[in-house]
Amino acid sequence: MLLIFATGFGYTTHAQTIYVASYYGDTIGTYNTSGQAINPSLITTAHNNPMGMTASGNNLYVTLGAGFVEQYTLSGSTLNNSLISGLGFNVNGPVVSGNNLFIAVGNSGTIGQYTTAGAAVNPTLIHGLPYPGDMVMSGNNLFVTSWQGGSTIGEYSTSGGIINANFITGLDEPFGILIVGNDLFVSNYGNGTVGEYDLFGNPINPALITGLTFPQGLATDGTHLFVAEGSGDNGAGKVGEWDLSGNAINPNLITGLNDPTALMIVPEPSCMALFAVLGIAAVSFHRRLRRSEKTIV
Repeated sequence: MLLIFATGFGYTTHAQTIYVASYYGDTIGTYNTSGQAINPSLITTAHNNPMGMTASGNNLYVTLGAGFVEQYTLSGSTLNNSLISGLGFNVNGPVVSGNNLFIAVGNSGTIGQYTTAGAAVNPTLIHGLPYPGDMVMSGNNLFVTSWQGGSTIGEYSTSGGIINANFITGLDEPFGILIVGNDLFVSNYGNGTVGEYDLFGNPINPALITGLTFPQGLATDGTHLFVAEGSGDNGAGKVGEWDLSGNAINPNLITGLNDPTALMIVPEPSCMALFAVLGIAAVSFHRRLRRSEKTIV
């Protein structure tokens, strides 16, 4: 998918980039959506085991299993390699909303709220969760997977209220979570599947994609679903591509990874659509202007 940006009376195209976090490689790598490497070691994290990441503007926030949140630019420059520290083990999420950063801490069973500058707002905003993992936001609500022996996705408000702790049940160690339009996708680490549900928690296809090896992070370019498959520290991890109906496009899109845990695509599909509209409008205006110039004598 390409994006048209207006640049004066010309325009340029910008492709989307896949960011891949490798748990055992301690790296964030970049690839194009055809699977070709841009920079497989764009970032080497200062602490061990990157598990989650999200972007806000030009800022990249990375959560690490070692108990830290690190901050980088999307081009890989370090902004703060200890933005938040002392969090416990298996820090995941994260989600940015305005100036707020929400993170999940697996071993303490909490969702914490911080500013994007790293200041604590409420480190135990939501607590007593069954090993929270990845998160996604829809409106003012957070949907949280229960990883490591869990079987549910819970729904909570960003103010800490419990909406439905058993929003979706019957899962098998749900790890990654993603919302595309009115559909919610979740990867089941335990049974090697990706399931599809609506935003009311009703199943559409709990076995949309099957036969995966430890599926973890999920991402989309708006029309395709990208799935990270874990591997341990043996270089057998990979990222595969499917359409949103579960049909395989390229299950081996990116290979040779050391346990890829999180995926992210930049620009996000919603931004692509907005800029495409702006670009088309700019091209249309240019054409009208050129036609008007021809009538001037």
